[in-house]
Amino acid sequence: MISKYLAVAAASVVVGSGLALSPTAGAVPKAAQAVTSARSDTGAAGEAGTLAWCSHPKFGGSYYCKSSYVHVLPNGKQQIFAIGTNKAAWTRWETGGGLSKWTSLGGQCIEPGNDSINLYWKNPANHWNFKIQCKGTDHKRYLDERYANGTWSGWRRG
Repeated sequence: MISKYLAVAAASVVVGSGLALSPTAGAVPKAAQAVTSARSDTGAAGEAGTLAWCSHPKFGGSYYCKSSYVHVLPNGKQQIFAIGTNKAAWTRWETGGGLSKWTSLGGQCIEPGNDSINLYWKNPANHWNFKIQCKGTDHKRYLDERYANGTWSGWRRG
């Protein structure tokens, strides 16, 4: 079960796994079209050298500011990916009747706030198939691929 703070990002199998935290109301507003994303974080501004928490007006949650990405699925619904307060990758999506629960993708992403989670690749033949990326604790890029059937590959070095 996901606790109060949400974490979305990186490498569960390869980079490690974070604590399961649950979302609170709020997160970073992002509107994404195809492969691009627009960022509009709402949250406390951190002082130099510190990181701030943000929340998304639609998806809620609490995560590192500038560490979320909203992807538009082929059916027009949106899915958010974010680095939670535990530095793990988390996701939530629109359903027919509202929103899913926050789901951990595991992993540990570093450098939150540096656009550290994002879309890496989208299959031109099937837009349900795409990869997200984050930078792991070893400073390497890790990828998690969403297959067309909705399952995930698990984090792999990319």
